[in-house]
Amino acid sequence: MWKRRPYNALLACLAALCVFLLIRRLLTKSLSLVVPGSSVIHFSIRTTASYHKSRLDVLLRTWLNTVEPKQIHIATDVMDTWTKTAQDSEYQIIRTSCDQSHHSEALCCKSGFEYEQYYIDTGGGGTSSWYCHFDDDMYVNVGALVDTLAKYKPDRDRLYLGKLSVGHEYKVQSNERFLRQFPNHVQC
Repeated sequence: MWKRRPYNALLACLAALCVFLLIRRLLTKSLSLVVPGSSVIHFSIRTTASYHKSRLDVLLRTWLNTVEPKQIHIATDVMDTWTKTAQDSEYQIIRTSCDQSHHSEALCCKSGFEYEQYYIDTGGGGTSSWYCHFDDDMYVNVGALVDTLAKYKPDRDRLYLGKLSVGHEYKVQSNERFLRQFPNHVQC
C-alpha cells in the first residue's frame, strides 16, 4: 500500500501542473502553438476581398496560429475588418493595387507583390530560407511541411510541392501596366 502513495502524489502533481499551464496559457497566451522550425519559411497567402469573410477568417482561426505572425504575408486588394484583425495580430498585410477580380491578370499582379515582399525580406536580412505560396482556400499542415523541407537544402534544391492548377503550360501575354509596376521583377 505504501508503494502506491508516491504514484498518486506524482499524478496529483502532474494534474496540478497541467491545470496551472492551461490557466497560464488562457491568461497570458505565453505558451505558443508555433511549430518549431517554421521560422525558416516565408509564408505568402494570396486573397481577395470577396473571400475575406469566408476564407481569411478560417485561416486566422486554424493553421496561421502555428506560424509566427512575422512569417505570414497576406496579399490582398482591400483593407477591411478581416485584414485589420489579421494586422492587429501582427500578420503582415500587403495591400496591393491589383484588380479585385479572380482573373489571371489580377492573380499575377498579386503574385508580383508577393514576390517583391519576399525579395525585400530576404534582401533585408530576413531569416527565411524557403518561399511558400498558398491560396486562401488551402489548409497547411505546417509540421509536415517543415519535416518535408528539412530533407532538402534551400541553397541547392529548387522544389515545387503541390499540383499545377491547370493541366497544360500556361502563358500570359506581357502587360505593360504590370511591367511598369514591377520592372526587373516578376513576369507571369
